[in-house]
Amino acid sequence: MLIADGKIAAIGAKLKAPASARQVDGRGRYLLPGFIDSNVHASVYGNPARRDTSSRYAERNEELALEFAQRQLRAGVTTMRDSYGVLPPLLAVRDRIASGQAIGARMLVAGNILGWGGPFSLTYSLTGDRDLTLFQEQ
Repeated sequence: MLIADGKIAAIGAKLKAPASARQVDGRGRYLLPGFIDSNVHASVYGNPARRDTSSRYAERNEELALEFAQRQLRAGVTTMRDSYGVLPPLLAVRDRIASGQAIGARMLVAGNILGWGGPFSLTYSLTGDRDLTLFQEQ
């Protein structure tokens, strides 16, 4: 396998590598593709049982999502799909990674699931409107 500019450029048994190429002996080892984690939650959100966590860390969602994406990449996950989370910080981190401003696993993000009103809604956490605190309403 020939890697150029951090990407796979060619694969084959009869590859001609440049003389300056660093060669790695892969005998007895395995080469695996990047893994895809298709169900992550990289932002902090919560149902009524996790109100403290949501209020304590909500302002750090972007920082936490980036750290999560970096930890995923270190574990061999090159793409992750966040199926439910706080969308603005997820989009910001996704865009920073995609533009090369930050390093982390590629992010596919959805935000709130279609038809669900958010982590404190009746459809998600069975919390009625009359039972919401001001924080939850916001």
